[in-house]
Amino acid sequence: MGWTSGLTGFAATLAVAGTLLAGAPAEAVFIGNSQGGTDFPEGTASFADTVVDYAPTLVNGEPTEANRNASRALGVPDYVSGGGCVSAESCTFASLGDGGSLTLRFVDNVLTGSDDASPDLWIFEVGPDIEDTFVEVSHDGSTWFAVGKVFGSTAGVDLDAFGFGSSSSFAYVRLT
Repeated sequence: MGWTSGLTGFAATLAVAGTLLAGAPAEAVFIGNSQGGTDFPEGTASFADTVVDYAPTLVNGEPTEANRNASRALGVPDYVSGGGCVSAESCTFASLGDGGSLTLRFVDNVLTGSDDASPDLWIFEVGPDIEDTFVEVSHDGSTWFAVGKVFGSTAGVDLDAFGFGSSSSFAYVRLT
C-alpha cells in the first residue's frame, strides 16, 4: 500500500502489519529492503485487511485517479520498483497527497505491543521522496492514540514506547 505526499506527484507504497494473536499456523514471510524490514511469523495474515477511510488531499490534479485506489494499501506490499500507474488496475500503491489520510483495519488479527523495545507496527513506503507520516492507533475506530511518526521508506513503530504492551490490542491504524 502506498501514498504520496507533497506536490511532487511521486508515489510511495505503504503497508501496515500487526501482531497476530490467534489463528492457524502460517508460513513466515520477510518484508523489507536494504533500509530495514522484519520477519512476519504469521505470514500474510499479519497485514491490514480493510480500508475504513481514505481521504487523499488533491492539489493540481495530484494524486491522479490511477493513484487513488486505497485497496492497494492492503495485504503484503507488492510495489514494483519504478512502477508508475497507468491505470488503477495496474497500480500497486495508494497515494495520499500532501496531508491526506488513510485508516486501515485489522480483521483477522490485532496490533499489540511486544513488551520489549522492538517495533510492533511496520510501515513500508516507496518512491524517491522521503516524507513524514504521522501514525495513530485505535481500539474502536473512535478514540485515537498518537504513536509518533515515521520518516519514509521502511520504518517500524514500537508501541511499547508509548505505554502499550502485549495486553493492549488495536484494530485500527491511521496514517496522515
